[in-house]
Amino acid sequence: KLYAYENSYDLYFLTYIDVAWEADSIRDQPHHRTQLFNRFEKALIDSKKPYVLVKGEFEDRLDLCKTKIKNLLKQIH
Repeated sequence: KLYAYENSYDLYFLTYIDVAWEADSIRDQPHHRTQLFNRFEKALIDSKKPYVLVKGEFEDRLDLCKTKIKNLLKQIH
């Protein structure tokens, strides 16, 4: 059972694989990044979840996320 399908958020951020891979307790498949990214994106699309693709340099990613969050907050108020 995928609990992710049960969650409902106003917006999801899907990070692209255009940064160097770093091992940690969550990321464990450096050679399958493309396949995993495609699975995550397909899951978002199939479940009709609103998402933003986040890619580029760190500052670009941060700016995009800030802008999307600000726009979302404007819609709420």
